Amino acid sequence: MRTYTDSISSRAAKSLLFLFLLLLAGQGYGQGTPEPEVSDISTNRPDLSQSAQVVPQGTVQVEVGVSYWKDTPDGTRVNAHTYPDVAVRIGLLKWLELQLEGAVQDSIVREAGSRRKVRGVGPWSAGVVASLWDEKGSLPAVALRGALTLPIGNDAFAPRHAEPEFTLAASKSITEQSEVLLNLGYSWEGGDPIPHLVLNLGTALSQTLSVYIETALDKPQGEGAAYLADSGILWRLRPNLQLDLAAGRQLNSLATDYFFTTGVSVRLPR
Repeated sequence: MRTYTDSISSRAAKSLLFLFLLLLAGQGYGQGTPEPEVSDISTNRPDLSQSAQVVPQGTVQVEVGVSYWKDTPDGTRVNAHTYPDVAVRIGLLKWLELQLEGAVQDSIVREAGSRRKVRGVGPWSAGVVASLWDEKGSLPAVALRGALTLPIGNDAFAPRHAEPEFTLAASKSITEQSEVLLNLGYSWEGGDPIPHLVLNLGTALSQTLSVYIETALDKPQGEGAAYLADSGILWRLRPNLQLDLAAGRQLNSLATDYFFTTGVSVRLPR
């Protein structure tokens, strides 16, 4: 029998296919300017936002990190680690990248005097990101991401059915050193839609060192909004190599209590 979640997964796959074909048809729109020299590395970690830039065509960017976070939902205490979480970004075209993400993690759950530990792989996701247009004058750079979280890995971390996620990312320079980044997105968990909003402000302290602060909001269906804030530092050792360190905490009781993360990102071959 075809279930409601099966229908959600089918519609999600069709939506991603439609998105890809639509973007493929309009690949030249808004990008008529000559391709610039390969820029410095731009990453999706350690913050919570999706970049409005795609990786250069013909390059592979690997972003690896380890994380720790604590959460106390409904009287349950969860302490969790990822070691590592990995994102692979592949530049397919000047305006299009493929994203593959996964993690190895464990969680210690304490509830009603009991303690259990869960360890495994997951979740895994796959998606595409398309640059719709670059920043020009008062117009921000805009990119659209579509992805599926796949039912692969440990049952405690992976969904039972493929779950879609869509994010619109827009970035705009404020000064030569500072940039604001906005994410508006929707994901589905167990068939229920969850809107997301992330606002990020980043600034360069030097040619190799930059910092950011951001706030994020999630609003599960039938629940209150969860607010989280985080901040981090990024150290670019080479144009294609970066180290990072970040931490965040809840702004209200519905969000994750706090988290720490650190990692390294490299873009190959340049």
